[in-house]
Amino acid sequence: MTRYFRKTTFLQLITMMLLAWGQGVIAADEAPAPSVELQIASGIGEDLQPHDDLKKISMRQQRVFVYMKWHDLPVGKKYLICTEPLAVAYKTELFDGKGALVSSDMHRITATRPDDVSWLQHDFKPGKEAPGTWRVKQHAYGQVVETSFQVTP
Repeated sequence: MTRYFRKTTFLQLITMMLLAWGQGVIAADEAPAPSVELQIASGIGEDLQPHDDLKKISMRQQRVFVYMKWHDLPVGKKYLICTEPLAVAYKTELFDGKGALVSSDMHRITATRPDDVSWLQHDFKPGKEAPGTWRVKQHAYGQVVETSFQVTP
């Protein structure tokens, strides 16, 4: 009984040391996880800012923009989505009112500053794409951010 207790204690000590060392390494390299805010707009200006913040848009406007405002990007480092080997740093998917994928955009980026912007432009295809509640899924840095908006004919 005593011998088993000593073995267990030694193994527990080794485990605790490894865990503590691992946490120290992680803490030294910790940086905030990148995040993104999604905004639906009818256009992007020369100042790289969205014209508006839409919750509803008509297909008669011909196009829609998914504006992405990035925060805490890893400056100078290229990253891939952890769950998708050989994938890109971010992927934006746009689904129409019936849930059909109507646009998918993937990019590999190297950030030059921690906060930046990007966007996806989509030209509506009336008759081929369904009005209703459209969804945007943004896959980036192991996270998924979603938003939705209304599209009328």
